[in-house]
Amino acid sequence: GQTVTLTGVADCFSGAPQYLPAYPDHISSAGGGSPVISNIVYNPADPEAGETVTVSATVSDDGSITTVDLIYNAGSGDVTTAMTPIGGDVYEGEIPGFADGTSVSFWVQATDNDGNTTTSAPQIYIVGQSDGLYSIQFIQENRDALLNQTVTVEATVTMGFGSLRSDRTSIYIQDDSGYGLNLYNAAALTDLVRGTRLRVTGTITEFNGVLEIEPQNPAQDIEILATGLPVEDLVEEVSIAQAKSARWDGALIRVKGTVIEVGTNIGGGSNILVRDFSGSIVVRIWDSAVEAGLFGENTGSPAEVIERIFQKDDFYQITGIGSVYNGEYQILTGYGEDVVNLTESLGDNIIFNVETLMPGQIPGNGLKDEPFAPDLGEMLHLTINCPTESRFTLMVYDLDGREVRNLTPGGNAAGGYYEISWNGTDDNRERLNIGIYLLYFEIRDSHGKVQTEIKPVVLGTPTD
Repeated sequence: GQTVTLTGVADCFSGAPQYLPAYPDHISSAGGGSPVISNIVYNPADPEAGETVTVSATVSDDGSITTVDLIYNAGSGDVTTAMTPIGGDVYEGEIPGFADGTSVSFWVQATDNDGNTTTSAPQIYIVGQSDGLYSIQFIQENRDALLNQTVTVEATVTMGFGSLRSDRTSIYIQDDSGYGLNLYNAAALTDLVRGTRLRVTGTITEFNGVLEIEPQNPAQDIEILATGLPVEDLVEEVSIAQAKSARWDGALIRVKGTVIEVGTNIGGGSNILVRDFSGSIVVRIWDSAVEAGLFGENTGSPAEVIERIFQKDDFYQITGIGSVYNGEYQILTGYGEDVVNLTESLGDNIIFNVETLMPGQIPGNGLKDEPFAPDLGEMLHLTINCPTESRFTLMVYDLDGREVRNLTPGGNAAGGYYEISWNGTDDNRERLNIGIYLLYFEIRDSHGKVQTEIKPVVLGTPTD
């Protein structure tokens, strides 16, 4: 959209007219380009409570600049203040002081004489953060504003060197906020194994949608604080539907489900498709993890090792890192200890029956696989019988994988005979919307082996 003035020779090439300026000064701008904003700096870099922050920026244009504004937000909405030219193309503005812990985001907006406006990418700082230490939760929730900024975090390695790559460092770390982050460096930092507590300073970057912290000089930017720490307390157990959320991107999560497909080895790793009551997800295991012996004895090719570990239709507990690849959620697993086969027959004396009872109807005479309408006084009647040495849970989930009701007597019941009724309410005893829900029955024996069953139920309403 920029207008230019040309001086040169008119010509024709292949039937198309063209104009040939002979020298660079034969091309001059007549305006029309947008302002260019660069070199944004704020000072002090670590403001204390009540301290004013000065922001400077270089703003240039092929015409003239009419306004340059500094816009900031400290949690109460955007505030705009004019920036003042201080010499050349440099402009300066101020952000007032705020209390400790306040998160302040800011950006610069410039408009030229042609009405073209440019807005810079946002930046962010935390008042009173003198040590420069950020929580990973804050980084994940403000990723756009923190891109290309330098931060410091303290975290524990959850997916260590070799579990994803062996030629360079691509590992995952997680702090006490429960959020995780990829740590990347072109060097092979082999001492960064699972359970290492570290303090790292690096630049926040993004690669193919993966948020990373990249230390520029590992010898100076990474300090190992402890080794051999357990990571179990960092694990969050979720349904597969819940795992498909940006909340768990980079975090250590655990799902339970049935293997429905052991895919072929592709792109340097194997994909295993796992399904639970709420949906399915790909579990990705890189060949480098198998070759490094992280899945035990690696006799045979990585694909052969994976095929021995995963059996189609068996029920597994899988721990790994929530991730996104090509817009699809997946779980990255890098250790044999994170894959547990829970399948084992618990005997034939397990009963899990579901029937709809109308008012006054005797259990055993109800309708099976039929909708029930609580507004008509109908109830869902469940009969459970399982070995006394086992324990069971009985949950109701919606189709998005959210728990809506815990029907387990006492929250985690011992084996035995039970009759349980449900009137279509949630844990707050409020009536659920009509629709399809999933009854999830899980029984676990004294050795930790698990058997599950899922039954869909339809919550209906009376019709005329």
